[in-house]
Amino acid sequence: MEDNVTIIIKTFERPNCLMRLVKSIRKYYKKIAILVVDDSKSPISPLPEEITGYYHLPFDSGLSYGRNFALEKIETKYFLLCDDDMIFTEDTDLEKIYSVLEKGVFDIVSCHMVDHIRNTNFRLGINRWGGNMEIKNGKYIHTYGKPRFYKDDLPVYDIVLNFFMASKEKIGLKAWDENIKIGYEHSDFFLQAKSKSLLSTVIPGVFIYHYPEDSKKYYGFRTRITGEFHELWKQKYGIKEEFYIGQRFQWKDKVRYFYNHILYFIIRLFKPL
Repeated sequence: MEDNVTIIIKTFERPNCLMRLVKSIRKYYKKIAILVVDDSKSPISPLPEEITGYYHLPFDSGLSYGRNFALEKIETKYFLLCDDDMIFTEDTDLEKIYSVLEKGVFDIVSCHMVDHIRNTNFRLGINRWGGNMEIKNGKYIHTYGKPRFYKDDLPVYDIVLNFFMASKEKIGLKAWDENIKIGYEHSDFFLQAKSKSLLSTVIPGVFIYHYPEDSKKYYGFRTRITGEFHELWKQKYGIKEEFYIGQRFQWKDKVRYFYNHILYFIIRLFKPL
């Protein structure tokens, strides 16, 4: 597996997050290639030896441009997309993801994500972002956790996490719309994948851990998610209304981490994402 997969990480103004992620990868995968694309103001220096390849792009080139750039550079059959604020644990079993992908039934293979409150270690539970989505009469509808159907005993989703393994050949170059720098590039990517009839799944028993962090430098750029790039995405598909159905976190997680969820919603009130 390690010889056939490159992990690609687009990072921006979060060097501590990046280093934390890279160290966690190397704890479990010593040989796998790690390619980092960075459009922060200043490049990382000195560059840690754990990183296989590093490219510093012009400042604020954008998430989509950076990922497309990374795809052009990889030489392996498959790539694993990973955000810089994630952490590998013993539950991040890439071999299981790889084995499902190698069977050829699915084109995009993801797992479950254990999520935490931004800038804290307070756990929220398993974020079940995977689901189906459609656009009807100007209405975008995203239903959390609901598969279209099952194939080979695995759920078929229209959209999964920003942590997945796929082949460069199937995804193709320029897979992300570079006009949408951040935020809705994710929904756009999977709407395009759906239009190509690519099949996505989430496999059980495998987890990536997400510890989102906002530095002062980073946060000002992230807030554009709900501004200009959201509007660009809506205009592209003629979307007038958006509906998000279901719950990303199950009730058992909400009960188990009750006070964490209360804290999460308080934070959202005063600092919306």
